[in-house]
Amino acid sequence: MANALPVIAFDLDGTLITHDLKIHPADVAMLTIPDPPAVFVPTTGRTLFSIRNLFKTHGILGDAPMHFPAVLQNGSLVVNSGEERLLYKTFAPDVQANLIKVLLSRPDVSFMLFNDDRMRMMNPTPYGEATTSYYQFKPERYDPDEPDEPCSKIICLAPTVEILNEIRDLIREFDLELATSKTTILEMNPPGVSKGAALEYLADCKGWNTNRVFCAGDGENDLEMFRRFPISFTPHTTPDTIKRQVSYVVDIRENGLLRSILQLIEREGL
Repeated sequence: MANALPVIAFDLDGTLITHDLKIHPADVAMLTIPDPPAVFVPTTGRTLFSIRNLFKTHGILGDAPMHFPAVLQNGSLVVNSGEERLLYKTFAPDVQANLIKVLLSRPDVSFMLFNDDRMRMMNPTPYGEATTSYYQFKPERYDPDEPDEPCSKIICLAPTVEILNEIRDLIREFDLELATSKTTILEMNPPGVSKGAALEYLADCKGWNTNRVFCAGDGENDLEMFRRFPISFTPHTTPDTIKRQVSYVVDIRENGLLRSILQLIEREGL
């Protein structure tokens, strides 16, 4: 079934959300319009709880369940509108247990363990605390004596690129999907998990024409979306390494992200 409206799948941090955690008023208006001109799909590394809080803060959501379908935790979790779970992938139990054992050997580095809608911090450090505070995360403390819950994503909050590379080397024997969302944030997901794969799954569930699914992002964890869907966008603030891998770079200063993309779609006949 061909979708009459375009589908715009957009990353949050650095794409919809500026580096000072603001959302352009034009984007807030677009996401709250009663009859939107597109199907909007948040596609992010964040948890559902985090998105709810963020969108509530900006007046996009109230107390009702989120009305957007979404790809969360880099693709480990996919929900339909109304927050109906469509897909949830976690690490194999033995892989998770061994991975956590290895990560605990670096008490100087913070790690965040993600579950369905829960975050826990392992090895709290000043840098880890500052980073989670910046993103307005409120993680629980990891308790090694607590029975393990299946994790869907683990992120490393390294204070320097050199330390992040040491962590990469430490986990090189594990079969993981790795991506950096920021230069010192390394994201680990179960094998086969990516935003691109999850968005393909969602498109299949919804019967969308993939030629009418447009992707926007600004980081390494968005590249798999760009590879799997024909048209991609990134804000003008994105590093050149990402700009070189998208179809269009959009200046979001005047009209925000979503309106700028819709104007390009119309102008270019996409």
